[in-house]
Amino acid sequence: MSPSHIARLAILLTLAIHSLSLAQGIKYSVQEIPIYPGHYEHFEGSVNDNSVVVGHEATNGQAFQWKDGIVTRLPRFSPAYSYAFDINNSGVVVGEDGGRPVCWINGNEVFLGGSAPDPNIVRGSAECINSGGDIGGWRQAAAGQPWLPVIYSATTGSFRPLNFGGLNPVIYGINDDEDLVGEVTIGDYYRAFVYHNDNLTLLNTSGPEYITSGAFGINNFGEIVGYEATATSPNFSMRAVLWEIGDPNPHVLAENAYAHAINDSGTVVGVATSYSPQRAAIIADGQATDLNTLIPTYPYLTRAVDINNKGQILCHGGLGLTLLTPTPTITVRDAKNDAIPNVEFNLIRVTNDPPFFTEDTLGSFTTDGEGRLELTVIAQDTFSVDLNTGTKQLIVGDSLKISKHVHSMPAAKHEGVLGTMYSIHLDNAQFAGDGQMYFDTLKSSGLEVVLNCIGSAEVGHGWAFC
Repeated sequence: MSPSHIARLAILLTLAIHSLSLAQGIKYSVQEIPIYPGHYEHFEGSVNDNSVVVGHEATNGQAFQWKDGIVTRLPRFSPAYSYAFDINNSGVVVGEDGGRPVCWINGNEVFLGGSAPDPNIVRGSAECINSGGDIGGWRQAAAGQPWLPVIYSATTGSFRPLNFGGLNPVIYGINDDEDLVGEVTIGDYYRAFVYHNDNLTLLNTSGPEYITSGAFGINNFGEIVGYEATATSPNFSMRAVLWEIGDPNPHVLAENAYAHAINDSGTVVGVATSYSPQRAAIIADGQATDLNTLIPTYPYLTRAVDINNKGQILCHGGLGLTLLTPTPTITVRDAKNDAIPNVEFNLIRVTNDPPFFTEDTLGSFTTDGEGRLELTVIAQDTFSVDLNTGTKQLIVGDSLKISKHVHSMPAAKHEGVLGTMYSIHLDNAQFAGDGQMYFDTLKSSGLEVVLNCIGSAEVGHGWAFC
């Protein structure tokens, strides 16, 4: 194996936005989808973890799918309209065709629940789908009959009735445990709900002045997001809130906002209503941050309608739909999970010659103002960062140490210590002939490299420095 002058960390996994506290530092690349999206209730488009987008066009009422830059119009029977509301990671799309519940499997349209291309037989809608092919929706047995909330099966086309006590829900989200969320109409106002273990729970608001609410998204950890609002006049107020299964009381996420979606990492997106006109927003740390300020171009994003588990955000704005993709980075953190910004770290070769270990400084790298190193995309789900070793060489049997002694009296991070040493050995790295350094062990829940560092635990999205 030839020696290497560049230690290139090849990160072979999908990056995920792992913490709400990271949201403000993330920047996004922009990909515009040439579709002018339609609006129906709060169904405004969906993106799965494979970056496939579905929705419906406002111009012709046509359900579509966008994949790898190509727009495909999904087949429909009705000459009137078709809607595509949601898509799971297997690529099954759910929606409506002329008022009848349908799904599209491998591009082929399937009518659900015994419905057929005759609107006089059954009407209904397929509104959301989970990983297992369970579909939240409703059906109407005949004209004049009440709506019946159901869970359809994408596999068999059959349905299971749900007991909503005579209320007619609009179902906006379903997770892999078949928990459903949405809103029901009670009197003149909407009320957020969760349907869990075949029981309906109406979710609370923060007080009697918040008379209307809705739940638009749920993740696989039972976290539910939506909004609560006061009367329309004279002092209208809306805010983004989060509920959890088992706790019907809301946690306020941000004022002057509403939350549209949440992924399994807990990242929330929606709309900031404090602007005129409103802006697409990522909601974290008690505020709704305008996503237009986190992108290199400015297509003017008005609503963030979905987020997948890779952290990609689907927005309305520009010429139609816009997909935002996080710029991949490594965040360097200390053992207290604090980012280490604007610090130059030494890259040290450790030569293993038992019982001796010789250290030799190879070069350095510097984190940015938010403690990050930006990664370069090599291929799908594969990224790299180059750490220059100068004229020194790495050979098989060597290991690396990243170290920085920050002199301070007392230590800035650790009280009672005269100076702070950030130091970690990359003992599980392997060097290849092309100069790349691969790690033996990676975890799939974000950017996590298993390192030998006594006294600190690995933190998702960054190295944990002792």
